[in-house]
Amino acid sequence: MRRPGLAAATGILVLEWVGKLQEHIVLSWVAEHLAEQPLVAAALKWAMDYPFELAIVLVFVYILVVVLKARQISRGALLDNVDQHSQGFNSPSGDNSPVLINSTHNIVAGRDVHVHQPPSTHGRQPRVAFVSYGPIPATHLPSVQVGQTGFYLANDGEAAYEVLIEPFEVEPMVWARSKEIPRIEEKGSDYGLVWLAGHSPFAFDVGKWDLLGAMAKASGERNGHAMYRSDYSVEVSAIYRDADNHCWYRTTARLKYIASQGRLEFEAPTFETCGPTKPTPIPIPVLIPSIPPKLIPILSDEGPGNVKPAAPNFKVMYFLGIKNVQSAANVTANNVRAKLSYSHADGVDKFTVDPATWLTMFPEMLASFDSKVELAAAVMERLVFAGTTQENETCAVETEGKAMTLVYCGKPLKYGHWRLDGLIEADNCNAIAVSYEFGIAEDGTLFNLRSAIAVA
Repeated sequence: MRRPGLAAATGILVLEWVGKLQEHIVLSWVAEHLAEQPLVAAALKWAMDYPFELAIVLVFVYILVVVLKARQISRGALLDNVDQHSQGFNSPSGDNSPVLINSTHNIVAGRDVHVHQPPSTHGRQPRVAFVSYGPIPATHLPSVQVGQTGFYLANDGEAAYEVLIEPFEVEPMVWARSKEIPRIEEKGSDYGLVWLAGHSPFAFDVGKWDLLGAMAKASGERNGHAMYRSDYSVEVSAIYRDADNHCWYRTTARLKYIASQGRLEFEAPTFETCGPTKPTPIPIPVLIPSIPPKLIPILSDEGPGNVKPAAPNFKVMYFLGIKNVQSAANVTANNVRAKLSYSHADGVDKFTVDPATWLTMFPEMLASFDSKVELAAAVMERLVFAGTTQENETCAVETEGKAMTLVYCGKPLKYGHWRLDGLIEADNCNAIAVSYEFGIAEDGTLFNLRSAIAVA
């Protein structure tokens, strides 16, 4: 092996001398500036005197920097996920990274964390729509078909449950109703029977299925004999819920009768999110029977009176005569009942008797008592509001039992001035209100009974 020449050795010595010179210059500069910075000099001296403690401080600072850097990266990733149009399992990239869920609770969750989310806004909810009106399909229950009609429904979303076509008004006092459909499958269809209210419950009453005829009649009454008849429409709606029972929905559409074609057609539906509570279905008002008003039973207050019935422990009873004054036809007021409210002049004693007591079959037969009566045309029955016992105590009269009615003395009516307010109702006619004033003497007898309508 050849030894380095003189030139090479000289070069090495020159480079070493230049390095020493640079080191001297740098150390001289540091020494001069450290003299001007006593705190830095003291810190360096402490580091040289305590190398172990210096290592601990450096490790702590390193860990702190790593934690802060990780938080910054995590925040940036969450913001990127919020800006994406597709998230989590639906991401175009197919990754399953955690996402910021659109929730009112602002929950961050991954694929294996179950959280409660509000109703989806991306189509994952039921969408029941009205399709058409028509006769019952041959494959639809019931098997006995007598001309039933209804609505064809389609579900454009996930499965819908407890689907109910709400009652709707065809024209004043004419309503149609339906029956609940337990389930319509996802992207499926079904059929809901629709009939006119007020008919018999039997399917063989074919008039109840004539919704088309009822719409045509309503259209004719509105348009009269006009040459041009505009379409007649009513609002129809259906309520339903999702599979998880988290939310209820309502679909609304106009059902239109096209007079020129004599058929029914649905307009485009609108969809409404109702929330977690089931909406109250539209109620059908109680309909008075479809007979002329003059032939409906008419209740009338015929005034007070008293009798001495063959009733245990009572020597006299006080009543109001309630009569069905309808004389143009033989119509009976059904299930006539009454509620009586008593109030003393002192404002302290107040009570109600419901149902009140009726005295019937008197005097033709032995006295009978009941909580309700049937009032045939031109017939009057006695509504008992008080009775005086054999001990001269006046009290309200009450009944108990059904097959065998027991009549007994109710709350005593004390000495002083009383007011009596009553409401008499029946199933098939208008109710009437009565008001009377009376006094109870010191000996317990009832006196000065008079109507209070004029001074009420």
